[in-house]
Parts: sequence; structure tokens; C-alpha cells
Amino acid sequence: MRRRIWSETLPHAAVTTREVCTLLRDHRLEVALAVRPSDVDTLARTVAILADAGIATSLWPMVDDRDGRWVHRGSLRHHQALVAAISQEIPKCHRGELVLDHEPYFPLVHALCAPSPSITALAGAFREQVRRDREHDAARAEKMYNAWVLALEADQFSVGGALAPTVLAGRGARRSPLGLRALVVERMEKTAGLLPPAGSGRQSTMLYRSLAEGWSRGVIKPSSWPKILEEASRRALRRFGANADISLGLVGPGALETEPIYTDETAFADDLSILKKVGIASFTLFDLGGLLRRGAAKRWLSVLE
Repeated sequence: MRRRIWSETLPHAAVTTREVCTLLRDHRLEVALAVRPSDVDTLARTVAILADAGIATSLWPMVDDRDGRWVHRGSLRHHQALVAAISQEIPKCHRGELVLDHEPYFPLVHALCAPSPSITALAGAFREQVRRDREHDAARAEKMYNAWVLALEADQFSVGGALAPTVLAGRGARRSPLGLRALVVERMEKTAGLLPPAGSGRQSTMLYRSLAEGWSRGVIKPSSWPKILEEASRRALRRFGANADISLGLVGPGALETEPIYTDETAFADDLSILKKVGIASFTLFDLGGLLRRGAAKRWLSVLE
């Protein structure tokens, strides 16, 4: 099973320290490295250090939060500009996997997931998302996106994705793993400006136990999660085949800084055993910064042995 860990919250200088490189190498962990505009100038050196340490690296571009952070219709041109800058820094011989993160407009997600959501903030973020999405209608944006992915792969990148669980609904599935009807999910994705995944790289569906249990406010109970994860993983395998990857977690908070997290490594071990049962050949743990901040990283990663 291929093992990868997201690195969203840790500065590149910390990722490339001897201690962190040794931890990754000893546990045979690849790293998916978030790349923001401020990281581009030193990216070639970062990638070279990781390569010299024997660590396979996926590049995970993220535009400025005010531009949407993740990939969706309203942020597409910003991501194209960032990836063009990355391409100038990384020689073709060192180009590997490029992970495009399919999630809604960041300020809207931030407002929605706040501990005490503000109706005013939500309305303002939603209006801004709609304004940005109007730059391209859904059909035109999808066409542009697919053409861009083909061009990136011709330029020696293997394009993969980080995907919301809604991607497993529709396309022949009557309901999503969480019980939503496919038509409802498709409308939700269109409203959120999400683009369908494309590319020859790993497509990682984000099936985070801690978020499902914590944000569902008791609707999804610990006892029901194994069945949900198993069903969702089987759907991912049917849709993406050998490219199916599952994102597990969370070990520590991410972009919102308030996300619920695993209580201990037992839940991680249970999730991993379900993926093995289903036959998933690749997983990605969220995230490296959280793992180090929790302490006892070797104990957590002993689950992999």
C-alpha cells in the first residue's frame, strides 16, 4: 500500500529538516506538499532536498485564501497562474504528481464552519463566490479545466486530485455514502463551483472520520463510521480503479484551525484496516504538521507497520 501524508500546515523549511526527512523515510511516507505563491521562489530547493532524502513528493498548489485557496470555477485562472509559476521552477525531469484540491470557495467554507457562524459573513462570502463563478459558466469552466489538465500531463506532470466525498455520488449511484440523492449532490456541487476530477494521478477522496463525526453533530456515530468508510471506499475503487486513494484523518487541524481531530491512533488504525479489507492500494493521512504537534509521531506511525 502506498503511503502519503498531506503537509498543509508546516512551513517548507520545517518539512526539509533532517529529523522530519528521517521520519518520512523510515516510515516510507511520500509527502503531498502544499505550495502557496510565497513558496514558489524556494520550491526547487525544497523539492531537491526531499528527492535527495529519497522522499517522493506531490505538489499541492493553493492560491491565496482571498482568491479561494482551492480549485473551483472562481479560482481556476488563479490556479493556472500559480501552476505556471511552479512549472518554471521545477525541471521536467523532477516533475511528479500535481494534486489539485477540489473544494469550494475558502471564505465561504471558513464562514460556514466557524464555531458561531455569522449569517452576515455567510451571505457576503456566498455573494462573492457567485460573483467569481460567473466568470465562466459550468460547461465552459469544465472544458477549460480538462484542456488545462491535458496540457499539464503533456508537460510531464501526473495530475491527481483531493476530492470531497460528494464525488462518489451521481454517475450511476442513486445515493451518496451519506444518504444524499445523486441529483441533490450534483446541484450542491454546481452551486459550490466544483469541477469534476481529471488526470492520470491518484484521486484522493477525503473521508475524514473526525470531521464526519464531529461536524454531523451526532448524526454520524462512531459505530456507523466503519460501514460508511467501507462503502465509500468501494465506490472510490469502482470509479477510480488503481488511481483510487483515500484521505484519512484528521491528526491535527487544517486550514480552518478548528476542525475536530482523531482522539488517538486507534481510530487511524481502524480506518486503515478497512481500506486494506476493501483493497485500496493508496492512502493519504492528514496532516504532517498536526502529526508533529501531537507528539509521539513514531507511535502514531507504528500503525503502518
